[in-house]
Amino acid sequence: DEHSSALIALAKLGVEQEASVDLIAKHLAAKNQEVSETAAVALGILARTESLPLLIALLRDEPEARRRVGRQE
Repeated sequence: DEHSSALIALAKLGVEQEASVDLIAKHLAAKNQEVSETAAVALGILARTESLPLLIALLRDEPEARRRVGRQE
């Protein structure tokens, strides 16, 4: 998928890293599961300190993480 490829490329390039975190994180709630999962992987590839709280929340399935991925359960 082009969206997934673009997310990975953005993370690998590391351009505008601070803005990249927000841009990539927005895709966590994508309707397409591949894009959503790739956004989480891309945040890890980006390796920004700002990404860590969100990645940890995703790992722990915390309410904030569920909100970010568009789930309320």
